[in-house]
Amino acid sequence: MTGKQRVEAAFQKKKQQESPIYVGSISSSVGSAILGRKNAHMGGGIQQWRESVALWNGPAAHEEYLARCYEDAIDISRKLGLDYIRISYWRMPEKPIRKIDDYTFQYSTPYGGYKIMRLIPELELYNVVEEKGGWQGDPDRLKQEVLAAEQSADAYSPNITDYSDFQKAQQEIGDDGVINGGGISLGIPYEEPWLLAIAERPDLVERYLDAQLKKARKAIPVLAQAGIRYLHGGGDCAGNQGLLYSTEVFQKMLVPRLKVISQMCHQYGLFHLFGTDGNTWKITDALFGEAQVDGYYETDRDSGMNLRQLRVKYPQATLLGGISSRTVHQKSKEEIQNEVLETIQTAKEFGGIIAGCSNLLVPGTPLENVTHLMECLHKYR
Repeated sequence: MTGKQRVEAAFQKKKQQESPIYVGSISSSVGSAILGRKNAHMGGGIQQWRESVALWNGPAAHEEYLARCYEDAIDISRKLGLDYIRISYWRMPEKPIRKIDDYTFQYSTPYGGYKIMRLIPELELYNVVEEKGGWQGDPDRLKQEVLAAEQSADAYSPNITDYSDFQKAQQEIGDDGVINGGGISLGIPYEEPWLLAIAERPDLVERYLDAQLKKARKAIPVLAQAGIRYLHGGGDCAGNQGLLYSTEVFQKMLVPRLKVISQMCHQYGLFHLFGTDGNTWKITDALFGEAQVDGYYETDRDSGMNLRQLRVKYPQATLLGGISSRTVHQKSKEEIQNEVLETIQTAKEFGGIIAGCSNLLVPGTPLENVTHLMECLHKYR
């Protein structure tokens, strides 16, 4: 079978002799070790810092940054032999208003304030270290942010050229794999003012979600035209202990809108995937039932999301993951192999699974562990 056929079979929930494989995300330092080159352009916060540097240095530098991101993503998918491939990592296309030092930039924020962010290179984290003039504990001040989101959604007019990198990547990869796409995210931000607004200004939260939904509905036909069939959406809404807000809020505010996205995806022959970290058992009935979501990614065993239990309970869902990044980072080769075998056995028994490390291969993960992970995935798939 080809990589493309393996992925298609997983979304059709067919049992197959070979499981498709993927890796949820790769840190820059791990990617650099795999590729044998410095500063691989992938990962999380470090990518946001890199984009800030590029934007600060001008349009030519930003174009160079984007080209490097694309090149590294394609190269690592080939190096690892992945079937299900991401070519877009974390972004922050917001030009800073001031450079403080090589690792620190200042940005304007809503409400006339500012924030300062600093990179911690060894951790690849880009964090806010100072913020002033912000929302000041008043959810009403989110009105400005909601209005901006609504105006952005009204003006949004996606074009097939927006997805030229995805089309180019699919052409380069050919039948060896499938490029997944986005453009349909829908979620409540998990910062404090938004969580307070759920109780105090739910009208603003729903307007914000409606703005996201409007963008998704505009994007879906264009994504279909571009040939991108597997659409990653959702938004982080949970931690290891469960949801960041109540199941009632998820049911009332998100499920009806997710259902609209799912139905529109199905109308165009596309698959709608929901992604989040954490333990989401309290909302899986709604996700795979009323919301009609086709797939779920970041299936994280460390958060209690057992791949076999999910597969038995929700035969209609395609699941991505099953192998813990913590295991690859900290545990022995034997333990890595055991998790691969358990995941592959479940995939072959039930179908509908894309096996791999569900979360980020974090900085400091030993290269020999990553190599062993991929050798086991290819050997036992």
